[in-house]
Amino acid sequence: MTALPALFVSHGSPMHALDPGAVGDVWREVAARLPRPRAILMASAHWEADVPMLTGAAKPETIHDFYGFPEPLYRIQYRAPGEPELKATLVFRDPKGDVMAQQDRINDLSLRLTSPGGDVYWGNQGLNNSNWSNPGGQPNTIDTVENIFIKLPEPGNWTLDVIGSQIVEDANLATPNIIDAVYALVVTGCTIGTPPPPCYANCDLSTSAPVLTANDFQCFLNHYASGDPYSDCDGVGGLTANDFQCFLNAFAVGCP
Repeated sequence: MTALPALFVSHGSPMHALDPGAVGDVWREVAARLPRPRAILMASAHWEADVPMLTGAAKPETIHDFYGFPEPLYRIQYRAPGEPELKATLVFRDPKGDVMAQQDRINDLSLRLTSPGGDVYWGNQGLNNSNWSNPGGQPNTIDTVENIFIKLPEPGNWTLDVIGSQIVEDANLATPNIIDAVYALVVTGCTIGTPPPPCYANCDLSTSAPVLTANDFQCFLNHYASGDPYSDCDGVGGLTANDFQCFLNAFAVGCP
């Protein structure tokens, strides 16, 4: 795959679309020096939103975000094909492994995508045989790069999870004295919404049904014994018997 440069294009006056002038000559010269791209990702300040937004429509509409110009300018349509596929890529940094060990990987993060209809997609599932992910299967426990590619995603709210299935050695030097991991996540073909609140009672972060088990009680006890702020369930500061009751209440409510 040929890497193309990032370009800063100052569009200047919208009238360049009708009368390109010297600026149009420069754009044509730049285009002649570059190979024809399969896709162009364009960042624009012409949307107003509280969070970064991404459009992945099959046929993005032309937005005439200006006023007071000649009428022929508003008739111009740029009918570029969109990129409607839903794609997610997870990359995480893993500590150096032992070449003599049976398993090179040290930590494990898993990528999971759940459709509005409840279908679960795991990272790299089905990608050995196709360019598109298959629902079902198991979490990927081998690779430090995981992909989920959905060709025709159903409309609605999709849920993306990065699950710390196994974190036994610190991989984030920016947080000393804490065993944690650092990762990068890229998602295209969607609009990012507000993530659902975490389920407090799922202390061990298990993903297999039933999610809440006796292991969560043991997990809470371990956090409590070590003085971990996580066990301050009631949020009043200090660890007391009230935190145990708070955890029991959360467990009884269950996870959504």
